[in-house]
Amino acid sequence: MLGDGDAAIATIAKARAAFPADVTLAIGEADLLRDYRGGAKAAHDLVQPILAADPDHFLAQKSQGKNWMAIGGLKEAGQIVTQALTASADNPDYGPDFLGLVQVQLELGEPGLAEQQLDTADRLA
Repeated sequence: MLGDGDAAIATIAKARAAFPADVTLAIGEADLLRDYRGGAKAAHDLVQPILAADPDHFLAQKSQGKNWMAIGGLKEAGQIVTQALTASADNPDYGPDFLGLVQVQLELGEPGLAEQQLDTADRLA
């Protein structure tokens, strides 16, 4: 399955069918759809209800930020990063410095660099 996006998507879809309440599986599927099938809009639509139910869900914020970057919605991605920065004030483990860099890089029109910093912030969470 390593390197086989279609197999990974099929496997996670089966896991989601078995565990429909597990939002991390939905986020994982969204990430695979965006990264391996170019389905950023489908990924966005999959993550949106998770954020509607829990606006501070960091994995969902990260995924949706990347979805917006892939769609070209840098302003929307910046809003999600700002929300994550606000949450990071209460939880310094979120890597607020890296989230700040994400925000600056989005403002500079550098979504690739912003995505790298978002991954770094996630590893610190």
